[in-house]
Amino acid sequence: MKIVENTDRRLVIVHRPWVMAGIMWTLGLVPLLAAMTGNQIGNLAEHVLVVALGIAMSCAAWYWFPFLRITFDRDTGQVELQTLRPMRARSRFLDLAGVREARIEMDWSKRVHLSWLALDTEDGMAALEHGFGSADRGLARAINEWLKRPG
Repeated sequence: MKIVENTDRRLVIVHRPWVMAGIMWTLGLVPLLAAMTGNQIGNLAEHVLVVALGIAMSCAAWYWFPFLRITFDRDTGQVELQTLRPMRARSRFLDLAGVREARIEMDWSKRVHLSWLALDTEDGMAALEHGFGSADRGLARAINEWLKRPG
């Protein structure tokens, strides 16, 4: 995640996981292409396994590696959380006045430490990441500094 616009009126953060998304899409599409062409595949069981692998990896890429755009806008008084996936874009809006702070949320379970960037709002927590631990942790500080600016 990185800040692409930081003015007194707007703060825009984008997350474009090109490398990981590219790897996952490649791992999904190559088996599907191999299954469609019939090359390198033996019996029916192997063919079904390759197709299942291709579908599973493509679904994982679609679900876990969307592009994100987070816009804090004083003019509209809203925070737009935009998720961009192939053939689907969704936006969720939060009231900017209801945002208390940005912080790192954490979860500890069985030796696994997960963390993600989130907004503390009047209506509860709103995750800014899809997944865990991909954001630069300095972003929480930058968002909080922007929120404290007079607007």
